Amino acid sequence: MASYKFPEVEPEWCEKRDTHPAVGAAIHAIADSRRNPHAIWADPTAAELTSVSMAIEDYVCRGLVEPPPRGLYLWGTDVLVIGKAS
Repeated sequence: MASYKFPEVEPEWCEKRDTHPAVGAAIHAIADSRRNPHAIWADPTAAELTSVSMAIEDYVCRGLVEPPPRGLYLWGTDVLVIGKAS
């Protein structure tokens, strides 16, 4: 499994967007000069969704993030499910 950067993201960035902090960190980790964090958050590509999911899995495996109940990570009005949702 790849090791993703775990950037420090201002809490306000996530709060303003109703987004789980791990999602915010993963979005910032994959952002670059072509796609800034807001663009990824607002309209992620399939590849970006996959990368964000993989980054969060990496954060959980490394103990950087405690997974939320049932693996449900808020992403604005959407929910990213990672792991078992039961």
